[in-house]
Amino acid sequence: MWKKWLFPSIVAIVIISLIVPYWVGMKAEHEFNHLNQTLPIVGEWHPVGANYQRGWFQSQAKNTFRPAQLDQQYVTLQHDIQHSVTPFQPTTIETTLETDADTQSFLQYIFAGRAPFLMKTEIYMTGGTSYLQVAPFSMRQDQQAFIWQGLQGQVNFDLEGKHWENKFVVPQFALETQYGKVQLEGMQLNGQAEQKQQLYLGQLQLQVDKIVAMGANQLPLQLNKIQVVANNDLVDEYLDFGFHAQAQALQIGQQQYQPQFIDAAIQHIHEPTLREWRAALQALNPQNSSPANWNFMQLSLLMKYGLPLLKHQPEMNIKQFHIQTHAGEIKGQLQLGVDEVQNASTPNMFNPLALLGQFQGSFSLTMPQEIADMVLPPQQKQWLLSKNLLTLAADEQQYQTELTLNAGTIDANGINLPLMQLIW
Repeated sequence: MWKKWLFPSIVAIVIISLIVPYWVGMKAEHEFNHLNQTLPIVGEWHPVGANYQRGWFQSQAKNTFRPAQLDQQYVTLQHDIQHSVTPFQPTTIETTLETDADTQSFLQYIFAGRAPFLMKTEIYMTGGTSYLQVAPFSMRQDQQAFIWQGLQGQVNFDLEGKHWENKFVVPQFALETQYGKVQLEGMQLNGQAEQKQQLYLGQLQLQVDKIVAMGANQLPLQLNKIQVVANNDLVDEYLDFGFHAQAQALQIGQQQYQPQFIDAAIQHIHEPTLREWRAALQALNPQNSSPANWNFMQLSLLMKYGLPLLKHQPEMNIKQFHIQTHAGEIKGQLQLGVDEVQNASTPNMFNPLALLGQFQGSFSLTMPQEIADMVLPPQQKQWLLSKNLLTLAADEQQYQTELTLNAGTIDANGINLPLMQLIW
């Protein structure tokens, strides 16, 4: 009896083995084309071309990036795609880097002949995982040095690209110049996001074991066990961004300060205007533009889309800022927004006074006198006191300030001061 089903079963397996790779190739090409429509500008590097050559069992794809003003330079991501033969096997993608001769020579020099990065992606029926490795490298010239101890990362995503999670680890990063040195150790970035109305909404968490900064003529500074959490959300048609940062310990010279934290938020950003602005930036072609024209085009878009964002009354808030020192607490708050009464017309970028008149806000700060004497130069502190921007508390143990901004005027602890006068 089993022989009766043997031949049909073999035929079915063969058909599936032929259909699945072809279907995977079609699906991969569709996702590749969708991805290329949303590729961002990375620094001065712009996406300028994409190519997909679909085969039955394997495909080839390329993404090419060029700097805004240098046509002879390019970086191409070459993807070698091996289609799965059965629904239970992953489709694998090996991604390597191709560049022009000058860029390749530079990369070989700084990476000591090693591949700059390796990426492998495995895609199953419900989602996939990308594994990324960036090689360590260092550059030194005279008193300047850049040291990078490599990166390892992993990104998990669903097949429709609507959800992803990532984890990246960097053991060490250091920058040295004639002015000083900055070193970060034990960095880890975790994130998760969900797509909603063409946006990815979620949370990013950055953890750093240690940050050390040493200036040529300044006391060494060290932060330990830093954690930064950033998130975004869409409420109706407005974006809200939240930010929290804290460190277990801060050391300046021999002085210890702990703990420190800050909570901040940017709220009520009109997402449709922001989306139009982003689309207009992506539509610009910098290849045939001089640096002056390129800057002018971006400034024109700032005037067209950036300033109208103010009509929707965005807000920035530092809800709490706190540092515990040996001499007492440093704490403060900041709120900055757009006045609804003054918001009847679009602000004019060429009229700074009218533009500043759109804003309202408040700022408060309390700082121990001993700390203020350490961080503020005598002349600067005396100027702040003379303008009533800083006052000495009744106990003469701490400085404090209460500032409010409205219609271009600052109320500095009970005294009105024109904002433009302070700026000039």
